[in-house]
Amino acid sequence: MISFTSPQDYWHISTPENHPIIFTSELDFKAGMSIFGIAAALFPLIGILTFELMSNHIHVCLYGPKDEVVRFMTTLIHFLQRYFDSTGRTMDLSGLKKYQLRHLSSADEIRNVITYDNRNGFVVNADFTPFSYPWGANKYFFNPDAVRRFESEATSLTVREIRTLTKSRRADKVTYLKMLDGYVCPLSFCDITTAMSFYRNASNYFYECSRNIEAHRSIAAEICERVYYTDNELFRAVNLESKREFGDTPLNLLNKDQKVRLAKMMHYDFNATKKQISRLLRLDLQILDTLFPSPA
Repeated sequence: MISFTSPQDYWHISTPENHPIIFTSELDFKAGMSIFGIAAALFPLIGILTFELMSNHIHVCLYGPKDEVVRFMTTLIHFLQRYFDSTGRTMDLSGLKKYQLRHLSSADEIRNVITYDNRNGFVVNADFTPFSYPWGANKYFFNPDAVRRFESEATSLTVREIRTLTKSRRADKVTYLKMLDGYVCPLSFCDITTAMSFYRNASNYFYECSRNIEAHRSIAAEICERVYYTDNELFRAVNLESKREFGDTPLNLLNKDQKVRLAKMMHYDFNATKKQISRLLRLDLQILDTLFPSPA
């Protein structure tokens, strides 16, 4: 694991989760990935550890001087706006400028944010895992096969393609970006080697992605983002909380009051749906409708 002695500033960027949909198709996501890489290439003083594009918001973990990070985000939003304007669609991306920029002051914070970001696409799209979601850097972590494919199949991004995407000549001198699967590959502009060094090994990374949901919940609370968890993830969290509060009694043998206490924790702390709570705690949905009158 990396020794946290770097003089660099580390940051977490998260754009508003309640922003209207930005990327409505595979074509939009591909353009967004390429534009992200082009914008990053214009700021050599920053290093992208990881990033994820969701349909309506963006997460980035990066390092570098704060003023350069702000300029990067300004450029990224500007390029995205010009791209969508060129398609003839009316899309106001000014809401992206209300992003949160959090300073990360420890190796634990950086590691947790990298993991949180890399899980984000999986959390919002059940068709993928944290290791296969295509619109970010996540699938290149501890994945030598993906790296080999990039090395053997990637092609250079041309100046014409850059101008088409950004509607600008500002990035004409960017020459090192590589395309794979129709968009700029994160391996050509992300510092994934440094990002991976925050983990002991691939096994540690897998654990952080799949089991350390307490850290994920903490980050979501800090950035006011609603994150949803699978039944397996919730089951682990509920079992842990139950053991803390009630000892080794199995969930199905807890009394009604104990189950209600856990149900409230699941609902308010983990955004669990009433159906999930009912399945995991074997509580009647009528009880949950009384506790949580909202449709969720």
